[in-house]
Amino acid sequence: DSSLQGQRWGTRILDLAKEKTNELHGWVIPDDGELKLNGEVYTSPLGFYVKNQFVIHPDIQSIKKDTLSIKISWQKHR
Repeated sequence: DSSLQGQRWGTRILDLAKEKTNELHGWVIPDDGELKLNGEVYTSPLGFYVKNQFVIHPDIQSIKKDTLSIKISWQKHR
């Protein structure tokens, strides 16, 4: 929900997850411009994950329904 953006809710949730585990993995659509089902233009969250210390793996990709996703991951420093 775009009304919640900029309030650090996403970062807080990630920080809680990081406290409970040693690694996190996910997939992100890297490009802006895709249309969402409601007709709004999709904005990629890639910058958000980079800001939250995730590593981007552009060489690990998935394509579903003509939409490209790339793998992201985070590991706790020991």
